[in-house]
Amino acid sequence: MRSTAIALLIVFTLSAAVSQTKRRTRPEGQPSESRLAEDQAGIQKLQEKDIAASTSLDVEALLSLWTEDGVLLAPDHAPISGKDALRSFYEQQTKALGNAEIVGYEEQWQEVRIVGDYAYQWGQIQERTRTGQNSAESSTTVNAMRILKRDEDGHWYVARAIYNAARSDTSVGKQPAPAGER
Repeated sequence: MRSTAIALLIVFTLSAAVSQTKRRTRPEGQPSESRLAEDQAGIQKLQEKDIAASTSLDVEALLSLWTEDGVLLAPDHAPISGKDALRSFYEQQTKALGNAEIVGYEEQWQEVRIVGDYAYQWGQIQERTRTGQNSAESSTTVNAMRILKRDEDGHWYVARAIYNAARSDTSVGKQPAPAGER
């Protein structure tokens, strides 16, 4: 009886030690390397779809990138919550562009972090437009942050986003010059 108890104690202790080792080598919530690679590829695919939809001003394609309860915080605008509100916002923005052509749209994400079924990213988005074939291009740069959500099928969507105008005298990763040096 005593030897059985000692054997069980040893098995239990070894099980606990193996369990602790697994926790140390792969903390809970930390994706496996293959899961991480899948997530990174999925987020890259989302970004590529976003660039294509934004460049072509395809409102339905833009909406397909959002969760049903997505929230966008745009400058000087009330929170835009849900796909119906996002559709209205995108249609207004498309109208505001008039006959301008988007000739370039680049996303430069400085950081992308994956945490379970969510990810966040921040960086800058630059859009170049031209009105008429012979007109000069104009450029707009915004600072942006997005929270992404993975669905059960592994697809990534934008759940929350915020952006604001980037200052013209700064770029990502650089601090603005002190007031006296601008």
